[in-house]
Amino acid sequence: MYDTVILNGTLVDGTKVLPYKKNIGLTNGKIAIITEAPITGKEIIDASDKWVSPGFIDIHSHGDLMPLLDEPYASSRLMQGITTEVVGQCGISSYPYEGKHKEGWKTYISPLLGDIHEPWDFSSLGSYIDLIENKMKHNMLFLIGHGALRCSVAGFEDRPLTTEELNSMGALYEQSLKEGAFGLSLGLSYLPGVFSNEKEFYFLAEITKKYDGIIMAHIKSHGLDMLRAIADFVSIGEDTGVKIHISHCRSYKNRDFGISPEEILAKINCERRRGISITIDQHPYTAGSTFLNQLIPPMLREDGTEGLLKVLENEEHSKVCREKIENPDYRIEGWDNFVQCVGWHNIFPMVLQSPENKNYIGKSIQECSDLDGVIPFEILRRILVREKGKGSMVVKEMFAEEDISELLLDEETYIGSDGLPSGEAHPRLYGSFPKVLGYYGREKRILSIENLIYKMTFGPAKRLDIHEEKGRIKEGLDGDLVIFDYNTIMDIEDYVNSAQKPVGIELVLVNGEIAYRNQEVQYDNPRGKVVKNKRTE
Repeated sequence: MYDTVILNGTLVDGTKVLPYKKNIGLTNGKIAIITEAPITGKEIIDASDKWVSPGFIDIHSHGDLMPLLDEPYASSRLMQGITTEVVGQCGISSYPYEGKHKEGWKTYISPLLGDIHEPWDFSSLGSYIDLIENKMKHNMLFLIGHGALRCSVAGFEDRPLTTEELNSMGALYEQSLKEGAFGLSLGLSYLPGVFSNEKEFYFLAEITKKYDGIIMAHIKSHGLDMLRAIADFVSIGEDTGVKIHISHCRSYKNRDFGISPEEILAKINCERRRGISITIDQHPYTAGSTFLNQLIPPMLREDGTEGLLKVLENEEHSKVCREKIENPDYRIEGWDNFVQCVGWHNIFPMVLQSPENKNYIGKSIQECSDLDGVIPFEILRRILVREKGKGSMVVKEMFAEEDISELLLDEETYIGSDGLPSGEAHPRLYGSFPKVLGYYGREKRILSIENLIYKMTFGPAKRLDIHEEKGRIKEGLDGDLVIFDYNTIMDIEDYVNSAQKPVGIELVLVNGEIAYRNQEVQYDNPRGKVVKNKRTE
């Protein structure tokens, strides 16, 4: 008798083969048998008229602190079928960081990663794993944010690192790889990554290669300079032999500021033909989300939040800032001007804590401007000053649905939710994977269900070299499974009340145990595990 059996389900096993009907038996957290024969178990799940797939792998998540966060964020993975997520993205990780700049780093990243009740002092990846490993509802893989490393040795200073600082950064990174990290993430348009140079990246890439790791990058530009940004990143992979992956790899809907998906894929496929090991991901929404302070050019944010506030509280410096933002011809490397790209009317401030800003929540900066009778920049300035430089934003009309569809056709484009578990979050935090299946799969028929499931399971598992543990329905692999109704599965895309559970996710198993059933997380015994890089020395 098996611990759990799933009967009569239609299996989409992750490998792109056509769906087939079989029964599954699970024992000791593993898939023990896949058979057409009758089987029985202590827990019997009837999956008649339902689909069964491997648990979804979120290859781009900002859920670093997820095991320590309150609801609704804590359940945002399981409610959409995610059983494994890759955190520490965009150069921004909550670990490791040390030195005199710790508080500045925490202040900078909290609008993206959320905040917790526990003391936030993770000087190493190992210390963070020790804190969370008995609290995890799902599995986690860790990248190390280049920003956390650089901030530990040089803060937010716009300058090259000294040899001593470079070596200190390398030692901190290598320690993290020995503790199980899968590689490095870069945030080349975020602080302090925007102040970095190739010497740093090549130095860290060589260490990454030594541990057979991967580098995932938020590249310098997603605008008109995107092809050059891709080429710069590819050079690191080509020269060092390290595996590379481009996060949220698409450009802007406004073609005065962005390029087409055809241009992007032509570049990516050209590099693949040259032997470069490169994959990409995207989320399925036309709206984006990031730090609110990204609206400010990076040189005006040197020294982090403290430096930004000095600029915004100075009348002359604020005037310079406004002139740069409102000048359609002002462009610099590492910064995309969202105001010129989408307009103030499509930028919605979020995660606002100051009582004076509460009436701005759910309104665009242009709406707030009209309401208060001041120019839009003054609204931005007031919000950032009151929030001590914090806050995030939703940027609507950022991407085109047709571009999302085109990029999905690329075989090695995977799905990453890219959700920010803080404040009134972008709905991608809760519904990315159901949206891909329900909207782009069932309704638009962009790809077959077996091809879409591959992008969420076996594809990313292969890329991360965990495909002998996860990403497939195969005997001997971990019992991470999702049972869903393909006729109904869909997200609920609401930017005012985003924390809504997707429809159609019937049941989620993590390491063989039921973790989500009847739209409720089963809290009695956390089942997630830390997945570590096999090459730790």
